[in-house]
Amino acid sequence: MAVYDVNLADGLLHILYGVVGAGTTQLTSFSPGEEMLCVGPLGRAFDLVPDTRHLVLLGRGIGICSLTLLAKQAKLIGVPVTAISSSRSPDSAIGSDLYRAHGVHVREVYDSDGSSHVQRLYDDLERTMPQEQSTLIAVCGSRRLLQMAGNLARSRGAQIQVSLEAHMACGLGYCHGCATGERSATDESPLICQDGPAFSYVVQETTTSSRFQASVSPSRSSPQSRSATG
Repeated sequence: MAVYDVNLADGLLHILYGVVGAGTTQLTSFSPGEEMLCVGPLGRAFDLVPDTRHLVLLGRGIGICSLTLLAKQAKLIGVPVTAISSSRSPDSAIGSDLYRAHGVHVREVYDSDGSSHVQRLYDDLERTMPQEQSTLIAVCGSRRLLQMAGNLARSRGAQIQVSLEAHMACGLGYCHGCATGERSATDESPLICQDGPAFSYVVQETTTSSRFQASVSPSRSSPQSRSATG
């Protein structure tokens, strides 16, 4: 579930969600004109940093709905956007029409024809992406895409932000049911509801192996210090 689009003139939020449990099933019972009590805004969104010169969006499935508004914001300030929309098949693809309405170049890839293969996507992006830290990669919906983004960050010097998913009992940071990553001696694990769902994702190459450690930290300053590795 995410804010899919915003219409400031009409004061409307467009929210897209998948029906996966009791809560989202209940949402389908509402009719136009009914009122709903909401608490928010909560958490932290993607942070389009001022020096961003190129935005790459990597989304899969319902996770794409977390990226469309970021694309709109980038285009409004003149930042070029490239979007990869990954889904099982053309019938399950979402977001492409809205991307194009915002003037975004979108590439649709599918499991059904093999075009969503991560290595193929990596090779294409590695060849075409500029090599500079002013490129921002935003990811949602797929751990494979996040791993690919980490490899791109290593080779092209890009920054990464990721939107994480979790089942949330409270959404306010009290229950700690959505903690992610490891707890250190001094810091608590980040909470997806409060410190996220959007996090900066930093990839570091270790000196003892070819593996990468990815440390997740809030993309904006948080009242409480939390860090994690995963």
